Amino acid sequence: MPDELELSDSGVALLNALVDAKVMETTKEAIRLGKLIDSLRAVRDQQKSLSFDFGGFVPHSINSYRGYYNHLAISYVGPEKECTVAMLLKVTEDALGRVYSGYKGGDFRMHMETPVWASNRGECHSTAIVSVTEHPWCVILDTKFID
Repeated sequence: MPDELELSDSGVALLNALVDAKVMETTKEAIRLGKLIDSLRAVRDQQKSLSFDFGGFVPHSINSYRGYYNHLAISYVGPEKECTVAMLLKVTEDALGRVYSGYKGGDFRMHMETPVWASNRGECHSTAIVSVTEHPWCVILDTKFID
């Protein structure tokens, strides 16, 4: 009996497809990059301040998510920094089609259906961005813990 299970190329492809399907089912509540871009474009006043729905933190940069390297993460900083809708819109539009390196390696091209998380580089807190809410005075990125 062999010590290791050997899979054919088609077996590996099938296994990868099953894993990808399970991940997409688990993360279905996370906003997709295309939807995030559309939501930001819909804000009439692009100079409105933008923050997360927790602790007054504001978006800072975008990178590959540690939880799933083929997903995106928007990092955050304290409320002493400023982020406008226009600033995040530019960063998210630039992410479309761009290749990001995973935390421990690999290259991943981002697309319209890429899920987006709230997480600093190298962290994995299972906090998904789920929607964008516009208020008269600001815009909020709504999040949800997804286990």
